[in-house]
Amino acid sequence: MAATNLTITVTGEVEPGANSNKWYNTWAFCRGVSARGNPEDGTFSLRGVPLYPGTNVLAVRVRDVSGNEAEQTRTAVRTNALETFEYHGSGNLSNWVKAGEN
Repeated sequence: MAATNLTITVTGEVEPGANSNKWYNTWAFCRGVSARGNPEDGTFSLRGVPLYPGTNVLAVRVRDVSGNEAEQTRTAVRTNALETFEYHGSGNLSNWVKAGEN
């Protein structure tokens, strides 16, 4: 794929295992980015996952200390459309304008 400077953060939660160290040394992976899962609640945050133009199918894989793996697929869409957000004086969003493609 072509180089990209756009990234997203992919978050999730690992299902708990049966034993007391259910989230010990659990890792999440997506498009070359990896992060350790939180040992307290099994959540993870993959920062800097590359995002390409169009529809991105993201395979998010998690692996626990025993080598068990699971995979989920997520979809993200990136467009090259110019967007403008307009706000009221109070700071509330009042209008969203999508211009033509770049």
